[in-house]
Amino acid sequence: MKLYLVIRPSMKGTPIPVYNYTFAETEEEAFKKVRLKWGEYDSDIRAKELSQKETDEIVISTNIF
Repeated sequence: MKLYLVIRPSMKGTPIPVYNYTFAETEEEAFKKVRLKWGEYDSDIRAKELSQKETDEIVISTNIF
């Protein structure tokens, strides 16, 4: 599986996350997983497959426990 960053710019300013990381085989599968999780449709959705270097350097942080 590949690691994708899925970006939904239309969600900016809402409680729904704009940036999502997910494992998937394809971009379409990544879109589907994010849409299933959050139950919304963003026509501006896009995804970026992270390179090995980006994956090695990634730090995922949150202020929610």
